[in-house]
Amino acid sequence: MHSVNGIFGREVVNESTGEKLAKVQNIVFDEDSSTIVALLIPGDRMLGGSRVVRWNLVSSIGDVIVVRDSELVDLKEDAEVAGLSRQSHQITGTDIVTEGGEKIGAVSDLLVDDRGAVIGYEVKQGLLGGRDFLPVEKVRSAGRDAIIAEDADLPSMKDVLRG
Repeated sequence: MHSVNGIFGREVVNESTGEKLAKVQNIVFDEDSSTIVALLIPGDRMLGGSRVVRWNLVSSIGDVIVVRDSELVDLKEDAEVAGLSRQSHQITGTDIVTEGGEKIGAVSDLLVDDRGAVIGYEVKQGLLGGRDFLPVEKVRSAGRDAIIAEDADLPSMKDVLRG
């Protein structure tokens, strides 16, 4: 399980050459499949923009992100990722509301598996509140303004990370 917030700013290293490519500046999701499609790293210093690291090129995530050797393309050259990137919005801070209308907190992080599929949301309750885990199976719908979840007790993040 990987914290999406923990991926931002991590160094990306080529598995074949050991070359440091850049640090992750953004993550592109496909909301329909609830999966990470790509990581974006800075492009050429002279030309600017972003380069695309497709998620299927990621071989491991640890202190650094190791990727398989492949030609990285500019964001404008990858129509699918560019389109998803234009549609994207910030997920952290999004309210989480039960089907019964009770606000239970806001998203503070997303957790994904090795395939990049979202497995759940870290939910923060208030300024000094605890942190719970909302499994993706309990999400009824998700949009720009709110995530609607079924009415249920949520396990604490501590319990999820231990188990």
